[in-house]
Amino acid sequence: MKKLSIIVAFVVMVTGLAAVMSACNTGKANAQTYVAMDINPSVEFVLDENDKVIAVKAANSDAEILLYGAEGIVGAQIEDASKRVAELAVKYGFVSAENSTINVTVTGKSADKEGKILAKIDASFTAAFSDTGLNITIVTNGGVLLNARLENLKAQYPDNADIQALTPGKFRLVEAAMSVDKTLTVEAAAAMTPHQLSEILYESEKYHLEVLSESFEEAYEELKLKFEQNKDVLLDTAYLTLMDNGIQKAAKAGEYVALKTAYRAIEYIEEIKGEIKPVLTDEQLAKIAEAVNQNADEFIAGVKAYGEATEDAVEDYLERIYRNLSEAERDALEDVYEAAEDLIEEMEEAMETIASEELAEIRNALAPIAEYLSVEIDKIKDYDDLEDYVLDKIEDRIEEVEDWFDENLTKEEKQEIADAKKAMQDKIAELQSEFEQAVADLKDQVGKELKNRQQERERRAA
Repeated sequence: MKKLSIIVAFVVMVTGLAAVMSACNTGKANAQTYVAMDINPSVEFVLDENDKVIAVKAANSDAEILLYGAEGIVGAQIEDASKRVAELAVKYGFVSAENSTINVTVTGKSADKEGKILAKIDASFTAAFSDTGLNITIVTNGGVLLNARLENLKAQYPDNADIQALTPGKFRLVEAAMSVDKTLTVEAAAAMTPHQLSEILYESEKYHLEVLSESFEEAYEELKLKFEQNKDVLLDTAYLTLMDNGIQKAAKAGEYVALKTAYRAIEYIEEIKGEIKPVLTDEQLAKIAEAVNQNADEFIAGVKAYGEATEDAVEDYLERIYRNLSEAERDALEDVYEAAEDLIEEMEEAMETIASEELAEIRNALAPIAEYLSVEIDKIKDYDDLEDYVLDKIEDRIEEVEDWFDENLTKEEKQEIADAKKAMQDKIAELQSEFEQAVADLKDQVGKELKNRQQERERRAA
């Protein structure tokens, strides 16, 4: 009974804060084409069959500044949306004599369709930049980093026809789809059509969130998971109605709640902490700079100009350097880039290893279910291992207990549990209300931060 009292206390404790926002777009549209535009801000569009923008995503921190509060993009034809993006890039100083190469990839149902969309974008950029005095160059090769990743992928899958047939544009779309659907493998994604992959992007809430900020997305995902978990905690307490129905049923109820509690704790570590992008140190950045023959101080400052030195920030800065080099300089960078990419990958893998402090959290979360389930802690090296060696095992055990309930509970006992769950709807509605307020506050906070960043960029560009 002592263990049960601890579980009940935990249930009471975790029902304080939570909530989640349902996806901002539940309607269906005919997503057909994917457009990626790298100025310095990286912007991704999903277009319908009429070349209208139906979804947009800021793919890096500069794009968050550019897109925040922007009108005339979603719902506009791609030529008008492109013109608007170009105007904003000028307004915030993202294009200059030193940064005048724009990489655009279009992936749609046919090469003819892609060519027509590229022509529209080219014409829009020409019009938008005509009065700036800048000599803008549009390229469609995907960039050195993307192509290096594509070459490595093809080398890994020499016998996969779908992967061997990938173009830089299709590969960019594959990576985008895999980033929002973690269950999607590269083999499966490569075999899909641009329409199917674009649908994945369109259906992802990350392409419809009102505040286009990575920090907002991360906080939102945490709120979402907390709400779902806290709601489940409330519903699980319905099984405590079995505590007076005999020793065996009471024991099963206690086991069930303990298993679900442990599952949620590990799930939180995997989905929230496991998704935090590791930050590279100045020493690591200096090694990368040396590998690509760049001045270390300038490289570090460039990577960290608009935020933390994540792997994405490093790749964004390398791409920015590459786009604005001469042809000979580009060839030189390509020659040394493979070594730099290997170095980045090695650093990333080292940083993905679960720290000892988090392993201690995992052990603490598993301690209450040790009598029900044996978990091989020694096999847990990185966050992916949590799924294979922990969550899957707990989930299997939970299903066994649920099957036991189904076979051994009377009709009356099952109804008691159902009635107890119904009685919790008011509390769940209260949690929903608390969440919605938390999201509103978060939007306000992040919106102010983005507005300040916009004003700073505009001041510097003046």
